[in-house]
Amino acid sequence: MDFLERYLKKENGIKYDIDYMITEKGRLASIVSRMPAARNYGGINNVGMIIASHAAEINRDSYFMIHHGEIKGKIHEGNIILIDGVTTTGTSLKKALEVMEAHRINRDRIECFAVVDGRLPGSRDFSVKSLYDLFANNKNGNK
Repeated sequence: MDFLERYLKKENGIKYDIDYMITEKGRLASIVSRMPAARNYGGINNVGMIIASHAAEINRDSYFMIHHGEIKGKIHEGNIILIDGVTTTGTSLKKALEVMEAHRINRDRIECFAVVDGRLPGSRDFSVKSLYDLFANNKNGNK
């Protein structure tokens, strides 16, 4: 069975059950091992927060979250990986970037990451690295 098909939920269209995926033994560590390295890991939404927390612990780096329009935790000097589980339109990541920019965090320090990038090709107005890109030729990861 194809990796993504294993986590498909068909309810009013196709959804990816990343919540279920990260509970499987070894899956969370596998995701973190395939992410870019950073000094700061920031999570948005539930899965992004879990992945960021795990990445920071494994790499002994800093973790923060963006929740309800606020940064919770400390962001240190150095690069930042902003993490989402699944991005379908990019709106959540864009809002998180706006929060960070409002706190005078230089956008050049931030790299966006999602487990699954489901944005339509014509709607990609900023870069998101992902393990699985639904519209790329290679659906086995584009890291």
